[in-house]
Amino acid sequence: MPSASPAGTTPPAGTTLTPGTVSQPDALTISGTPAGASNQSARLKQLIPSAYADKLLDARLQGVMEGERRIVTILFCDAQGSTAAAAQLDPEEWTEIINGAFERMISPVYKYEGIVARLMGDAILAFFGAPIAHEDDPTRAVLAGLEIVQEMLTYCDQVKKRWGVMINTRVGINTGLVVVGKVGNDLQMEYTAMGDAINLASRMEQTAEPGTVQVGEDTYKLVAPFFELQDLGEMQVKGKDEPVHTYRPQKPKTLPGSLRGLESQGLSSPLVGREGELNLLSQKLEALQSGRGGLILVVGEAGLGKSRLISELRRHYTSNGKPDLLWLEGQSISYRQSTGFYLWRQVIRQAVEALETDSPSDVRSKIMEHCTCSSLPGGDIPFIEALLAVESEKTLAEIKGYEGEALVHRITEATRGFLTGKAQEKPLVIVIDDLHWTDAASLDLLVNLSDLTRLHRLLIIGMLRPDKDAGSWKARQQLQDKLGSDYGEISLAPLTGETSRRLLSNLLSFDDLPEEVRKLILKKAEGNPFYVEEVIRSLIESGILVKDNNGRAGRTVWRALREVDQINLPENLQTLLIARIDLLDEEARHTLQMASVIGRSFYYRVLEAINQVPSLERNGLERQLNSLERAELILKAGYAPELEYTFRHSITQEAAYNTILVKQRREFHRRVGETIEILYAARLEDWYAVLAFHFGEAQDNRLAQYAILAGDAAFRLNAIKEAVDLYSQALTVLLNMASESSPSAHDRAKLFEQLKYLYLRLGRCRELQSDYPAALRYYEEMADLASRTQDRTMQLEALVAQATAFAIPTPMQDPGKSKQLASRALEMALEDGNKAVESRVNWVFEVMNTYSGHTREAIPYGERSAALARELGLNEQLAYALQDLVYPLYSVGQVDEAFAATNESKILWEELSNLPMLVENYTGLIYGTIMTGRYDEAEALHDKAFELAEKIGNLWSQVNCQFFIAVMYHSRGEISRAIEHIQKSIPPALEVGHPGIGFLWVQLVWIYQSLGNMPQALVAAEQALDATSAFPPFKAMGQITKAMLHLESGELEKAREYLDHFATSEFYRVLIDIYFFYQFARIELDRVSGDLASALKRLQELLAEVRKFRLDYFLPRSLREQARLLQELERLPEAEATLLEAAAQARKIGDHMLLWLILAEQAQANRLLGKPEEANTLQNEAEIETAYLLSQIKDDELQSSFLRRTRKYGLNLEMQLQGK
Repeated sequence: MPSASPAGTTPPAGTTLTPGTVSQPDALTISGTPAGASNQSARLKQLIPSAYADKLLDARLQGVMEGERRIVTILFCDAQGSTAAAAQLDPEEWTEIINGAFERMISPVYKYEGIVARLMGDAILAFFGAPIAHEDDPTRAVLAGLEIVQEMLTYCDQVKKRWGVMINTRVGINTGLVVVGKVGNDLQMEYTAMGDAINLASRMEQTAEPGTVQVGEDTYKLVAPFFELQDLGEMQVKGKDEPVHTYRPQKPKTLPGSLRGLESQGLSSPLVGREGELNLLSQKLEALQSGRGGLILVVGEAGLGKSRLISELRRHYTSNGKPDLLWLEGQSISYRQSTGFYLWRQVIRQAVEALETDSPSDVRSKIMEHCTCSSLPGGDIPFIEALLAVESEKTLAEIKGYEGEALVHRITEATRGFLTGKAQEKPLVIVIDDLHWTDAASLDLLVNLSDLTRLHRLLIIGMLRPDKDAGSWKARQQLQDKLGSDYGEISLAPLTGETSRRLLSNLLSFDDLPEEVRKLILKKAEGNPFYVEEVIRSLIESGILVKDNNGRAGRTVWRALREVDQINLPENLQTLLIARIDLLDEEARHTLQMASVIGRSFYYRVLEAINQVPSLERNGLERQLNSLERAELILKAGYAPELEYTFRHSITQEAAYNTILVKQRREFHRRVGETIEILYAARLEDWYAVLAFHFGEAQDNRLAQYAILAGDAAFRLNAIKEAVDLYSQALTVLLNMASESSPSAHDRAKLFEQLKYLYLRLGRCRELQSDYPAALRYYEEMADLASRTQDRTMQLEALVAQATAFAIPTPMQDPGKSKQLASRALEMALEDGNKAVESRVNWVFEVMNTYSGHTREAIPYGERSAALARELGLNEQLAYALQDLVYPLYSVGQVDEAFAATNESKILWEELSNLPMLVENYTGLIYGTIMTGRYDEAEALHDKAFELAEKIGNLWSQVNCQFFIAVMYHSRGEISRAIEHIQKSIPPALEVGHPGIGFLWVQLVWIYQSLGNMPQALVAAEQALDATSAFPPFKAMGQITKAMLHLESGELEKAREYLDHFATSEFYRVLIDIYFFYQFARIELDRVSGDLASALKRLQELLAEVRKFRLDYFLPRSLREQARLLQELERLPEAEATLLEAAAQARKIGDHMLLWLILAEQAQANRLLGKPEEANTLQNEAEIETAYLLSQIKDDELQSSFLRRTRKYGLNLEMQLQGK
């Protein structure tokens, strides 16, 4: 008989063992057809407990043993020394020995509801978690392993004494993902498991010391709280790149811990979201002290915090110095459900202070002592001993006459008397955890004893899951009926979004934790605290979240090392949920799996159509769905437009889905996609993204067409990240099709047209994400593909795309390269007569010239592009050409034409349903209405634009429409509103990488400068220069602003240095306001340099432009600047008249920020002209204006600096400030 050698376990002769594959042994094979069930049952019952044998047969007959992916715990065990022993004995003797060994190896496996997969000469292989899963399968496997070793130790001694040979045993255990299922036919059927986890379990067994159990790291993590384990360090395992950490379980812990919680990671949180429930239970404890008992059940799904709530209740009570009470706890265990009174054994043992290590005699002594103190009648004591299974021979003789109901009755009465005595000594609390796993005898006893809570100081708190098929649910109803209004119940709901976020914040100091990671964690957990903890644990163990002890003020923070798009279901949760799913009958289970393929939500019609299981058709889908609803795995989501269901938790869907074999998943996804195509053919556009997903998972090339359509829908809504993902999937499929097949000329043309479209779309998406290098890479890939395939159309498109990338204002802007590429593209387009591309190339020249400051040159290109697009009916290209004409037209004073272009493009964007570009269009209108002094219209447009941007969830558009409105707030004197608006806009502008962010800093400079706060203005100016460095037009604005500050500080040469830079630059002409501020700076430089004539000449030319272009925003300022020059030239009457017009224009547009200054300067001019009464009147008006402005400034420092500035004009507003 072969035995295990150091190299591994040798299978019996005539068999082969494929690495990672195991099968059912002949002696225990579950094979054949249902007709052979009686034979199977007889063979199984030889070693398997009858209850578990029935479960296995049910699993076989229902089809549970079909192929699935499972997390299982594998156990290898062999008899060491068997080869030498067999050589010394007669084969018949050895057979007797090895059969005895197998009995001792196999019995513990089935005791803990594992399954023996194979007998291999002198070894067995078993696994826990299939075909029937339990939440605690790793624990069961280790318990089985320890019992095998213990029983074999005794047996080996017997073998040595009887036969004189020495054998020993060793056990190896590992946990991991495998594929389990049946292989073979009706003549020989084997239940098989395949996967690397099996190989590692085998290595654990081969390297274990004789007489011990050895487990791998993955098993250790799942059992560490429950066992004393010796750390064996790391070992190198063949086929593994990294060493494997191993451990030796020695015995169960006397006081086991919990898998839940993250204390081992140094993470913890106060109880959150359960304040109401804690308060209610605290009131129950207060009532108990007053003599009022009670019974209350805490009902909630796994992980909602039932045990944590009770633990916090006890801690809260004891920490507040409350009167002493007797607190007893009992916990039901899933593999003890067949042990009668197991729950009450724990409670009574605690009450008599009996330890697990106490002998039966010691326990009886303690029972006697406590029962005597409690005045329990002596005749009841034997029945307490019977309850605890510690009877003496005397006790057995005393209770011999009691059987069945009579014995249960006496045990009940004895327990009643015992608890009554304890409750009379001091208030008594009995906490029962996991009632859903409680044995039937304990549940009956609970119901029978429950009325004691009405009579004595006894509070019973039970915790259970809402499992309607468990015996605890029936007991719950019995308790309600028996106690009536004295029955209490707390139903725990998932945490709200806010409390879940607070829990996450407590567990992780996530200053640097990306918001997307937080959202993913909370989305996956769906308000379940345990799920939150397990998701965090999985991220830490996978190395995505790492601890950083160098946080602010020395705090520990957690950081994400890489971007996380999705979080896989942690194995712990997968196991928990599969155990629950395994409780379903096979038809309901299959229905759940099929529904999981469809998605989190699913229509009845789709599920019905993809069902191809005859038994389901016969028995009715409605019955299965009702069963799943009753199990609280799914629920009805709605009836309109049709019947729809949804999984209660996304992780339930994921767990069910994860059990399906990959090959089957692909077929099911294909079936779902084709079903949707048929059922919803009339409105398929609603299903593009769903179809792309299902055909993608099916590895079906139809993914490409639906991914493009879904990507286009996402692109229109500016859901750029989603669009990139969809387009990328389509691109991968089409490139594979292009390389793997030889399509016809027609198909090839269509394929390359789609490839060209995808490259362009992906490039544009990356541009919108401010990832310009990535955009350019797509265009270069397209050019390379076009070159290799000699596709001229694609070559042309690649040239246009690259020219555009270098034309637009980004860090990669290069007008020279853009012009070179665009010129080549235009030449090719003209050669080919391709007017569509010609229109786009002209648009490129339009953009390139606009953003290089040559706005006048840009206009004819834009007009040519628009004309060609109009001729060809290319509405999108026409909209772009018109939209990008707006700012060049403004810059040359063609305001009416600019508004006309804006309005026409607005109509086109509305027709095209391009909402992001519609917001962009509104931004141009906002700019134009502010420049023309129509503030109310500008504000209405801004509100409309921002509402639309929020509606489509487009952060870029939200930022874009915010840029100019603060200019209007500032002009109207709404100082704090303007500052708050800018400060609120800067973070999202940074987030999306908007190139115009520097303009926000420029506006802050203007505000601080107008309030006389030069220090803050200088700081903002430095920020403006830094933020505008990558965007030349706004860089010009930053430099002009800095020049203005130098002028105000008297630093003329520094100002001149900045302004002379623009003598050879055209960037300041991109936006008309930049142009005018440049001119104002030049005029001021001439004025302070003493060249008043030059300054006045330049100003008069500027004023003529302002009037001609009807730019009312600049008119009050231009008139005031002219008045200042006239006054310095001692032309006072002209200056006074000019100021009068300036005041009128400021009032017209509502420019309070300039009006106070103009009025103050009018007062000064009138005094110089000998008009004191008019001067006083104007000064009063100036002070009224200034008082209004003060009311709009919240910041004390800014108020003070503004007051200092007003004093320079003879205004005295101290009383105004004091009154405020």
